[in-house]
Formats: sequence, C-alpha cells, structure tokens
Amino acid sequence: MSWTKKVTHPNELHKKGDIVKAVVLEVDQEKQRISLGVKQLSEDPWLHLIPEHYKPGMVVRGEVTKVTNFGVFVELEDDLEGLLHISELADHKVENPLDIVQSGQEVDVKILRVDSSDRKIGLSLKRAQWGDTSAAGGDDAGDGGGDNLGGDIGPTRGGMDDHSAMGTDKIQF
Repeated sequence: MSWTKKVTHPNELHKKGDIVKAVVLEVDQEKQRISLGVKQLSEDPWLHLIPEHYKPGMVVRGEVTKVTNFGVFVELEDDLEGLLHISELADHKVENPLDIVQSGQEVDVKILRVDSSDRKIGLSLKRAQWGDTSAAGGDDAGDGGGDNLGGDIGPTRGGMDDHSAMGTDKIQF
C-alpha cells in the first residue's frame, strides 16, 4: 500500500466504502480473486528519489520514533525512517538505548548507508557528533554487513541548498 510507510493493516489508510484508485496486479480466475496495488500508481522512491536526496556522509536531523533493544528508529521525514543501530549511539558500549535517546527527541545523525534493495537507511549518532568524514569505523561499527564506506564519502553535512544548512530538502512522495 505504500513504498515507505509500514502498514500493518489496510484500515490504517482506508476504511470500508472508500473509493480508491488502484492497479490490477494479478487476476486469479481459479480462486476468483483480483490483487490490487495502490503504491504502484507512483514510482518507487527507493529507485531514485531517496538515494539522490540521502547520501552516505550527510548529517541530517530526525525524530526518534521507536526505541528497541537493538537500536533506534529515526524518522527523517514523513513515512521515511532509518535505523540507528545500538553500536552507533555512542563511543562506549550502550546497554539500553534509552540511556542515550528518548522517543520524540530530535537528533542529528550521519547517514552511513542507503540500501535501496533492502529499503533501509543506516544511521550513526556518534559519527554525527564526531564530525568525521569517514563512515568506516572500529570493531563496533555496525551490523556486520561488510559495507566498505571508506573515506571518500564527501562532506559531513549535506544539503540541496547552501552548505550551511543541515540535511536535505524533504522529498515529496
């Protein structure tokens, strides 16, 4: 139903009786069912928009939306979240993310990776505070995904306007 928003049930977006435009995805004559898609009416933002506006090395501001035992989800804009892994919260070992951030708090985070195929954005709080131009780090540098995001990432602060602005212009989905 959405390229970026996590929808657990259709009634989060629509109610019975709503008139909705949709794309026919599949017709199963045997089961007498038609599969419809709403998100297919627009281009997938993970193909171009998100990777063009959110680049590794940029420091952006977002709001903490959810705190888990493995990290923190940060909303970068409406319906677009990134994961701030527990190992990227501080220079020291963090047992409880709530010791560092709270839900609803605004934080400046550095983008470590934008993975369009998995539709994930990896973030770091400690690297945003360092002002480091390298997203590669020590032994606790993330999720063990083997990313090599070495020193040629670019500026620590990104933006689509003047370079004194932090982050990026918001994307319209």
